[in-house]
This record gives sequence, C-alpha cells and structure tokens, in this order.
Amino acid sequence: MQKISFYSFIFFLLLLSCQKKQETLFISHNSEETGITFSNVLNPNDSINPFTFTNFYNGGGVGIGDVNNDGKPDIFFGGNQVSCRLYLSKIDTLSKKWAFEDITEAAGVRTARWCTGISMVDINQDGLLDIYVSVARHPKLSSSADPATSENLLFVNQGLDSNKQPRFREMAKAFGLNAASFTVQTAFFDADLDGDLDAYMMNSAPDLQNPNYLRQTYNDGSYPSTGKLYRNEGTGENGIPVFTDISKDAGVRYEGLGLGLAISDLNKDGYPDIYCSNDFISSDILYLNNGLKNVGVPTFNNAIREATTHTSLYGMGLDVADINNDTYPDIFQLDMLPEDNFRQKKMLAGQDYDRKEMSISAQYGYQLQYMRNVLQLNLGATPGQGQNGVPMFSEIGLLAGVAKTDWSWAPLIADFDNDGQKDIFITNGYRRDVTDRDFIQFKEDFSNFGTNDFKQQNALELIKKVPEVQIANYAYQNTGNLTFF
Repeated sequence: MQKISFYSFIFFLLLLSCQKKQETLFISHNSEETGITFSNVLNPNDSINPFTFTNFYNGGGVGIGDVNNDGKPDIFFGGNQVSCRLYLSKIDTLSKKWAFEDITEAAGVRTARWCTGISMVDINQDGLLDIYVSVARHPKLSSSADPATSENLLFVNQGLDSNKQPRFREMAKAFGLNAASFTVQTAFFDADLDGDLDAYMMNSAPDLQNPNYLRQTYNDGSYPSTGKLYRNEGTGENGIPVFTDISKDAGVRYEGLGLGLAISDLNKDGYPDIYCSNDFISSDILYLNNGLKNVGVPTFNNAIREATTHTSLYGMGLDVADINNDTYPDIFQLDMLPEDNFRQKKMLAGQDYDRKEMSISAQYGYQLQYMRNVLQLNLGATPGQGQNGVPMFSEIGLLAGVAKTDWSWAPLIADFDNDGQKDIFITNGYRRDVTDRDFIQFKEDFSNFGTNDFKQQNALELIKKVPEVQIANYAYQNTGNLTFF
C-alpha cells in the first residue's frame, strides 16, 4: 500500500508539471518592454505635506487618446511635483511588441504645476485631439506674485511636424478656460445640445479647516469648492471657440470636495446630467439637466436627495454603466471600507449616531452617507413625472458583493470577458495610510506638545511614521443576477 501511495504521488506531481500554465485575461507589460518610466515622485517638505495639503497623495490623473491619428491610443500622465509626460504609442500589433516613446519636450507639453486631472478632447473640433489639464490651487503650491501657476492648462494640438510627431500650444487663456479654481477634474460634453462641447469643472477647496467638521453648507455658489460650468459660445474673432462661465444662471451652485465626475443621461430625457462624487462629509451632487427652459442657457437642479436614499461617505472615483442590461445607466461609487475585520478595526473610529442624525437634519441638510462602496441601481424616472422626472436609485452594493474594497480610487465598468455582462475593475491603494487609527492617536498626542514652529519642523519625521499599506486591486465578474464575484 505504501508503494502504491508513493507512485500515485509521483504520478500526480508529473501530471501537474505537464499541465499548461493557466492563462490570465490580461497580460502585464513591464517598463523595460514599454519604455514607460514615468513616476509621480512626491517629496514632502516642511510646507507641503499630507498635513498641510489634504490631497497631497491623490495623484495627477492619466488620459488615453490618439493624439497623432495613427489609430493607436497614446498616454498622457499627470504630474504633481514632476512634469506631466506624453508617451506616443509605438505598439506593433503584428509582432505584439508593446513600446512607447516619450515626446513630452518635443511636443511642448511640459508642466510645472500640481496637476490633478487629465481630459483628452477635440475641443475645437478640427479632428485633432487636445489635452486639458486640471490644476490644484493651494496657498503653498503657488507664488503669490504669480497666481497664474494655479491656472488650468489647455494644450491645443497643432498637428504633425516634419517628423510626423504632434505639436501642442498652451492656449487655456485664449479659450477662456484658464480658471484657478481648485480643479480636480474637468468633463467636456454638449450640455445644451447645440453641437459643440461645453465644460464642467469639478472643484475641491483649500485646507482652511477639518473637512469632516459639521458646519453650515454654502449652496449659493460662493464656496471655493463649487463646480463651474462653461458654455462654448462658438468660434470667436480669433478663430477659436470662446467659453464663458454660466454657472450662476445654470444653477450650478452646490459645494462639494470633488474626487469623481461622470456625465450621463441618467433619466433618459435626451440631456446629459452631471454626477459629482464628493469626499468627506460634503454631499454628492446630482445635477439633472433641464434643458434651456427659455432662459438661454442649460439649467440644472440638484436631485441627489430625491434620487438616492444614501451615498458613500468618503466618495472617491465613480463610473456609470448599465450593469443589468435594462438600458438604464447605473452608478458605482467607491469609498474606503476594508474587506477584512483586522483592517476595519485599524481604520474605523466609533460611530457617532447623534452626529449622523444631526448632519441630515434641516439645520445642516447633508445627504445620508455610509463608509462603503455604493452601487446605485437605476429604477427609472419617478412615477407620475414621466420621462423628464427624477431617476430613482436602489443601492445594492452589499447585495452585489462590491461594497468592501478598502481604500479604492477608480472603478472601470466594462465587459472584460465578452459574455454580454459588464464587469468591474477597481484600482486601490494610498502612499501613506493616514487613516490608521494608531497613527491618528499618535499624531493627536504629538500635537499637544511644542510650539507651532517645532511641530512644523518635525512634520517630516512624523510623516515617516505613517504606515505604508499595499492593497491589491479588485476585479469582479458580473454573474448576470445583480451579483459579482
């Protein structure tokens, strides 16, 4: 019996060794192969660090699009303390060789600003893809003598040079899009259905107070974190489109610490709507597009409270797609709830029921929020209001099995396995785990001692004590019955 068991074991090992290695759905290509060496290196100092700038580790964004019209998508990386970089695709589909060429300097797209979001758009509709770069504004990020260093950038594609490489010209001011508004991301879409592209800028705010501090909201357009809507007025005297700020007339007046932005016709009335995923205690915003309504500009109303029962608390990135093939666009929003009990205990403080109830009271008027990913299933327009009514959403994140993915940033919804059902990919991680409860307690104790100068001088030593946690990305397959695995 022992000999039989031994030979059976050897046969089993040989069988395993002969098996073909399981193929994955995606193949990773390293930097040695691709030539992509961009790294958004961050070097905190006494004045700029996670304690003085909340969004210090939030990244610079990335845009993908064909800037030279050769049929291959190119990559533009946003940089914070380093320049943005533009990589031209040199992929050979026949040999399956993945390669890119860094043409940043030659293309004229080098930057020296804290870039936060990238939009690839043919803004002047000349058949050439342009690049719009959203830029952070912060007292310590720019010189008071040169406030223009906080303005957003627009690199307009000038076409190919004699070497058949694209050249760009920075023209944000000429287009009227050089706002310095704490911009996190900008979306270009035809808000008024007149055939050209308008722009919505999602903003954040300066670090003037604790962003989780329960306070009165300013929804009159006066707060720095209020978004901006720019209408494309068409070609001006200089032969380029002219954009004007119509935020006030359009009803764009709600504040929010924006991190995620999506444009979609959520109530299927033919007009594109705007969803802003907002961080910390600030409520999300759902701007429903009412059309022109005889006022000459597209108007919007914020229907977040009517459309949803609750949203994510620390709203990060989001994506909009039809996850159940009923033709209605659904919303998937990310947050920070860890999957395992150990990480939950390290990140979550005790829940304050009274504070949450107070936040949604008439005195403050915040939307009800929970710290987890939310999957908003679109049920259609409000009964009795017809096609132009408020869309109703049922939140099914826990039911669908996608509510807990830790500190998540960007979801991408697409049919990755070509089975007719849209799947979900989620990117995760943060450079320093500033939400670690042990560290927060240590920081609070540290802040009770020494002068302000002492605290500032020792900020870098304190930052080094912040834990680093590497968290794997998540990929979910759609089962077709409102659940994912």
